[in-house]
Amino acid sequence: MDTTPHIVLKAEALAKSFKSGAVSIPVLSGVSLEVTAGKSVSIRGESGCGKTTLLNLLSRLEKPDSGTLEWEGRRVEAEQATRLAATRGRFMGMVFQSYYLVPELDAVGNVTLAAKVAGLKPDRNRAEDLLKRMGLGERLHGKVATLSGGERQRVAVARALMNRPKVLLADEPTGNLDEKSGGIVMDLLLAICAEEGASLVLVTHNRSFAARADEKLLLAGGALHPAQ
Repeated sequence: MDTTPHIVLKAEALAKSFKSGAVSIPVLSGVSLEVTAGKSVSIRGESGCGKTTLLNLLSRLEKPDSGTLEWEGRRVEAEQATRLAATRGRFMGMVFQSYYLVPELDAVGNVTLAAKVAGLKPDRNRAEDLLKRMGLGERLHGKVATLSGGERQRVAVARALMNRPKVLLADEPTGNLDEKSGGIVMDLLLAICAEEGASLVLVTHNRSFAARADEKLLLAGGALHPAQ
């Protein structure tokens, strides 16, 4: 029986610099990461250390200066640009500190939008089920503008999971929330990712939230290190 862990996301030696006038400022220098199916990884680091940049590279929203990225064994740089967005929409879900919901739509409409963007047929039953599992069974058809911050972020988590992604990237998902609302969102995020079998890469400043991940990493000096 093969017990080799299944790697769903693999990055090797990712490097990224940004230009400031004539000066090149290195942000990431040789970041390597392996994410195993169904497991969670937390990444902490000081503000400005490159955590969001790393997530943008892992999602291929930005190109690295060097290094390689694989989604389920497929080299991402080999994908044509026109195909990459659709591939990303099926393989990966994303949750941001800002919710990025469409205010004119209700909660269900915002969740099914993820399927439409990925070129998939929207499944309203799945959208409603995800929202109910996120504790929003009574708020399915209310405009998201009427929801609290914590409720909006739960809609965003449901949207990220709509297409049954293999990997979910979460960038400071509790950063705009108070401690109680943040704790609720984190409990639900970890639980529903486990139920769905989705791997989670969590960027957070919160030590207690980071400590709940299966693997805990620190981004410092442009590279990842085991967190203490």
